[in-house]
Parts: sequence; C-alpha cells; structure tokens
Amino acid sequence: MAEETIPAIGKSGGQLLIWDSNLFEATDVIKLDRVIGVRDTWRSNNIALNILNIYGPHDDCSKNKLVKRFNKFINSNNLTEIPLGGRCFTRVSEDGLQFSKVDRFLVSEQFILAWKNLSVVVMERTDSDHCPISLFDDIKDFCPKTIKIFDAWLDDNEVEKLIMSTWATTVPSSTLKDLILLNKLKQVKLVLKTWSNQKYSLLDLEIEANRNKAQTLEIKPESFILNDNELAEWKEARKS
Repeated sequence: MAEETIPAIGKSGGQLLIWDSNLFEATDVIKLDRVIGVRDTWRSNNIALNILNIYGPHDDCSKNKLVKRFNKFINSNNLTEIPLGGRCFTRVSEDGLQFSKVDRFLVSEQFILAWKNLSVVVMERTDSDHCPISLFDDIKDFCPKTIKIFDAWLDDNEVEKLIMSTWATTVPSSTLKDLILLNKLKQVKLVLKTWSNQKYSLLDLEIEANRNKAQTLEIKPESFILNDNELAEWKEARKS
C-alpha cells in the first residue's frame, strides 16, 4: 500500500489518499491547497488514470471560492457525476436535522468508456458525520459488505494476531490482483465474525441492533421528517 497526506488544520481539512501498489503504478503525485492528486496506471489493463481527492472547506468565504474554481474545472474537463445508490445524502448534522450530498465521484468520458458498468453506493456511516461512498464496476461482482470493527475489539490482544494470521493464509488463486485482495478481505471478515460470535455475542447483538436502528431512522428523513421521539431514539442509538 502507498499513501499521501495533507495534515489537518485544527479539527478539519486533513486528507488521506491510499492506493494499492499492486493495482496502481503511481508515476506522479501533486499536492495543492485542499487537493491531493496521483497520476497512475491500472496494472491489469495498462490504462492511465488521474485521481484527485478534493476537500471543501467549511467557512463560507473559502467555500465559495473553491466552488467557483471547482465548477470551472468540472465544465472544462467535461466531468460526469456517477449517481448515488442506496441513499440520497452523504452527510447528516449532529442534531439530525440537516442533510446534504457533499461526497461524490466525478469521472471523465474516457473513464466511462473504459469501465461501462459504473455505480456508486453510499455505505453505512459509522464514526464520521459523512457516509463513505464506493465506486464499483459491475456491482453484482464487487460489492462486499464492509467489515465492522467494534471498539471493544481494539482492546483485545487477540484481534491483531487473528487478522495477521488470516491475511497470511492462501486464498483461491486468480490472475487479477483485485480479486485476490477481495478474497482476502472476505476471509478476514468471516474469521472475525466467527471469533466475535464466540467471544462477544451479546455485545455484538446489542451494538448491531442499535446501529441498525440508527441507520433506519437516519434514512427515513430523506423522505419524511422525524418526530421528536424518533429524533431522540436516533441520537440515543448513535451512541453505540
């Protein structure tokens, strides 16, 4: 794995761009104000890619300037947004009253021609006020559920050893390195689930129930307004 970072200013503005060196061959990296970019080549088909990670500031003055520059960049490069699937919004405020779509994938026409079955899925939100979003090519084959890590696991000395030993085991062979990575992640997920069911079954069930409740109540306001009781239930369930 390789990475590039821009440090945070206070509690905001930090950026992290990570890529798998087995899948991408990075040839150049750029860092600008609130932008990390990498020029690389997708090893399986030798297609050259330019990937930009852009962060929008929260203060109105800086945000307005960036939006104008970004819109100009989008128009001049004929970029297209891949529609969100699963949810309409990617961020919810701490009080549960404000919803916005601030996270998105924008791709070029050449990218769409190279990968014709593109879809974007809004994943479940956990610790951040933003939902992670994932870009897939043919979601039927490449849509594993995320591995949920509970805080109680991080204090358990067995976890790291379990993950390391599982990652070192062999998986079904493939000529595609991304499939090897996918199979390894599936294997780790299965082992962690089995281990957790044996050691933390009651805790996991309680946390999972609260998270599912919070997720259900969080999606509901995209179509209906939560009443005071539902809003209170959502805030309480999020504590897990």
